[in-house]
Amino acid sequence: GGAPANVNFKAVCQADGTFSSPPACQPVSCGHSPVVANAANDAASFVYPEKTVYKCAVGHTLDASGTGSDTFKLTCDVDGIFKRIDNRLPFATSPYRCQPVVCGKPPVVDHA
Repeated sequence: GGAPANVNFKAVCQADGTFSSPPACQPVSCGHSPVVANAANDAASFVYPEKTVYKCAVGHTLDASGTGSDTFKLTCDVDGIFKRIDNRLPFATSPYRCQPVVCGKPPVVDHA
């Protein structure tokens, strides 16, 4: 983890008295956002420090309760890894899961 090392470029003094052009700096890329079962997001390629929002499919929440959250965010971090917003852990090792809502036991109905 951590920030990538600084990259040094050299500009060479050329025969005509000008310096050669160093390569252009590029943003740190995380690539395409991870696919999450039972969730959708703006599936695109992301660079640091962009974020993406996922929404669980209808009938799914993060804690399987009917009132649970059905959205979460990931951020493209400086090290090129998608991480959770809530705890900064890598999504690959600490994923969110959109789980089917569980209703539990039905209520008891008199004379049924």
